[in-house]
Formats: sequence, C-alpha cells, structure tokens
Amino acid sequence: MIKEFIFIILILFAVSNSAQTKKLRFDKITTADGLSSNHIAFIFQDNRGFLWICTQDGINRYDGYRFKHYKHIPGNINSISDYAANHIMEDSKGIFWISTREGLNKFDPASEDFIHYKPQPNDSASLSNEKIVCTAEDRFGNIWVGTRNGLNLFNPGTNSFTPFQRNLSDKKSISYNYITVIMNDSKGNLWVGTQIGLNKFNYETKTFEVFKSETSTGTENEISSSDMDFNLLQNYPNPFNPATKIKFTIPASGNIVIKVFDALGNEIKTLADEYKPAGTYEINFNGEGLTSGIYIYQLTTGYYSKTFKMLLLK
Repeated sequence: MIKEFIFIILILFAVSNSAQTKKLRFDKITTADGLSSNHIAFIFQDNRGFLWICTQDGINRYDGYRFKHYKHIPGNINSISDYAANHIMEDSKGIFWISTREGLNKFDPASEDFIHYKPQPNDSASLSNEKIVCTAEDRFGNIWVGTRNGLNLFNPGTNSFTPFQRNLSDKKSISYNYITVIMNDSKGNLWVGTQIGLNKFNYETKTFEVFKSETSTGTENEISSSDMDFNLLQNYPNPFNPATKIKFTIPASGNIVIKVFDALGNEIKTLADEYKPAGTYEINFNGEGLTSGIYIYQLTTGYYSKTFKMLLLK
C-alpha cells in the first residue's frame, strides 16, 4: 500500500511539473519595439549585461528597455563595414569583434568606432576571405577568425593575420576551409568546426587533429570549392507565366531546402529538400494553377537563408 501511495505521489509530481512547464511564456520583440530588423543571426551578452543582437540591418545593443543601433553608413569608415552582422564576440580587454560578409570589424565601446579588416591583394598576411563567419579568443588572448575560406590568427602587434587552410598533402592541416564555429573547452583546448569535420588545434606543432564521421563524403573537389559563396539569384524570367527558373550556389555539401510562399507567408510548394554537393544549380518552378501576384522563394542551407520575390503575371 505504501509503495502504491509513493507511486501515485510521484505521478502527481511529474504531472504538476509538466503543467508548470507549459506555462512558459515568450515575449516577442520586433521592429515595432525598436529592433532594427526582425532577421536575427546571433545574440550575445557582454560583461556589463548588455545584449548585442546581430541582424540583417546592423547591430543592436539592448539594455532591457531601449535599443541602440550600429548600422553601416556608406562612405563612413567609422561605421560597421556591412549592413548585416553574423556574429559578435567580446575579448578579455573589452573589445568587440564583429563578423560580416564584408570583413572583420574591431569595435571599441569607448570611442564607438569600427576598424575594418579585409583581404588585401598580394598580401599573404591579410585575411584569407572577407566573408567572416565567427571569432573566438583563446586562453592566451589570441583572436581567431573563421571565414568561408580558412581560419586566421590575428597578430595585434602588426595588425596582420596568419592563415590556416586545408592542404591536401598534409593530413594534419585543417579538415576544410569553410569554418562554422570556434570555441575553447574547460582545459583551454581550441576546437574548430568546419563544413567537413571537427578540428583540435595543437599549439606546439601548429597542426590539427581531425575528427570526421565514418560517413563523411569530403572529396578533393569539395575542398577546393570553398572559395564559392552562398548565393541565390533572381528568378528568370520575372515576371513569369507560368514557369520560371531559380539559380543558386552553395559553397559546401549539405542539405538544401527551397520553398515557395505566397505574399502572406503561406507555404505553396517545396521545390527541393535534398542533399547536394557544393556547386551551382538551377531549378524550375511552375505557377500553373496559381493566381497572379507576388510570391516569395527561399533557399535555406546550413546557417544561411536567403529570399527573393517573384511576380506571376497571367
């Protein structure tokens, strides 16, 4: 009897906890509340408690009540280098490092100026690629920069970079040039994630220990394709009736999803949901049976998503 009573109490406790979990509520914060864009790429909290929100239209600093915007201003070298920000990191000195598609940005909150770092022609000590994905600081205070074409170590004394890129003849080089994430573990080890494999950096030998799944399909052609950009083009013809073509490029192998929506955001059709190697592709869309109007198509793969509008005119 006692066992049955305890069992019933445990069941009631579990049900009570489940009911409490369902009461969680989310408050939505949008452009109507002062956010510069509803497209959020990354959120970070600094050592003073401020939230930094990377969007498709600049960076937002949020104190819980108000937003302060940092946007790209064409012609102003002290503004952020691009409209969209992908990632932000604060180092041990209180300096912020912002990743964009138009280079790396160093931001000093005291002056509120941005210093830009971009690849320079014929300069091997500059960034390996302008498309910056992420940054991290290691236990020695070094700043590491992940791009779509290699890993870079920042040298503050010379404002230069040391690149680490895939070398097909060196098994201890990084597994792939398209960097996705950089982090340190509790023991101070530096880990680098790529589109093909995980890498652990050896500080003594300046080499990498590579970890891949047994089903990894990385090939020489895939690795050499890392200099391509993720891209979605405007459909052609546009306006169209009833068929049109959509062209896109993916810089690394992965699952791609292409969907079509109406102007209200209702899904009309999934054109593709499949694994594809890196490359450029073209897909057809037939609007037969649909009414005239504006439609939206979206390409999503990995960390990236892009949309375009198209006009069906009958």
